[in-house]
This record gives sequence, structure tokens and C-alpha cells, in this order.
Amino acid sequence: MDVRATCTVGTNNYLRTQFGAANLIQQCRFDDLSNNTRIQTTGWHLNAINSAKSQRPYMSVDLINTDYPVGYGEVFTADIATAPATLTTAGTTVAMLFWVPLAYSEVDLRGAMWANVVNATANLQLTMATSAQAFVGHTADPTAAMYQADATGATGVITSYTVTVHQVYYDQLPTDTKGNQLLPVIDLSRSTCSTIPR
Repeated sequence: MDVRATCTVGTNNYLRTQFGAANLIQQCRFDDLSNNTRIQTTGWHLNAINSAKSQRPYMSVDLINTDYPVGYGEVFTADIATAPATLTTAGTTVAMLFWVPLAYSEVDLRGAMWANVVNATANLQLTMATSAQAFVGHTADPTAAMYQADATGATGVITSYTVTVHQVYYDQLPTDTKGNQLLPVIDLSRSTCSTIPR
């Protein structure tokens, strides 16, 4: 899921917090086809899960880039995810890529959802950060914020959001002679040095 926010700040600067753009999402909830809540967590926690599943800081390589949205590593391109270390200008776009995992991995499908059903609906609900949550004062707790003011009297506003959701799925699965779907085995080889976001 690609989340982008257009931010405007006043006369003072804002400094990126430890979790930075991962706090664009304050709450992420996924309800499956049986209306069971499978995921209910914050954006910073999704980023931590994505890092653990990737076995490295999420979307990072070994170089340092000051625009990385959470303060470590470097992203693949400047347009996938970016959050300036210091927000000083109006109309700056802050972007973050989130992976909402249902299965353990691409090759271990435990936890995945079988979607070849009729008359059932899955639901992904996002609670986006308000301006007051995204921009906090210089003495406030910055844990759930994107940016913290470097002085008193600073103002920050999110003027717009754009969210693009992509779904990863297996299609046209092969069948056996009885018409049963054949699912991938869980022990397929995978590269441990892959830099593809998971």
C-alpha cells in the first residue's frame, strides 16, 4: 500500500521523528471474509513487522540516505518512500510504502486468505494521521508523530492524502485430475539477500 501526504509547515522547521512517515497510518485494520479481525495495529508497528520479515530495515540497502522515511537505510528510488529529515517548505510530499502481511511469506502461505468465494467481502480500514497527530510541538511525545517542531509556535498541516492499495495474489493455480487447486509448497527456495519489499 502506497501512502502519500502533502504537508505544509509554517515559519519554523519540523524534524522527522524516530518512526517518521511510518506514522502516516495511525491504525490499520483488516477483516477477513468471515468478518474476523486478522490485523489491527499501527503504522510504525507494520513497518517493524515489515523489517523483521525482510531481515533488514524495511526497503533499505546498505547506504545512508537522509530522506529515508524512518531514519535508517536507503530506499530503492526517491519516489517509493521519502520523508525529508527537516520539513521546511510548503507542499512537500511525504510517502511511505506499507506491506500488510496475511501469510508468513511469499512461499509460506500459512495465514493466507482463500479468496475464490462468492458473496463475501474482506475489509481493509485505515485511520490516517490528522495534522495534530502528525505534527507535534517540540516538548510533546513524538512516538506517534511524523514530525516534531524545533521551536515553539510551529504549525504543520497535512493538506491531502493519496492511498494506492495493491493486492498480491496467486491466480490460475494448476489443478490435479480431480479439480483440486495445487498450492505452492512452503519450502521453495528464496534469496536471503533480496531487496524486494516484502
